[in-house]
Amino acid sequence: MFSTLRLVSSLLTGIGFLMVGAGGLSTILAFRMGVAGLPSTVVGVVTSMYFVGLVLGTGYCHRLITTVGHIRAFAALGSVMS
Repeated sequence: MFSTLRLVSSLLTGIGFLMVGAGGLSTILAFRMGVAGLPSTVVGVVTSMYFVGLVLGTGYCHRLITTVGHIRAFAALGSVMS
């Protein structure tokens, strides 16, 4: 079990950093849009669409992973996400 955990720890750490950055981005984006005077409905729609895209992207990702492999898929999707 520890060897498997060691193998995926760098992958999980990378995903964790990307998700922390994405959370910070949505917080800063919502704050800046509020300061700019945009309506709260616009702020809510814009910040929620990022996560809607993540959920909808799961329908495509399984085909991408089986086609190119998990390492290349992680590299490509991680660069798109950042």
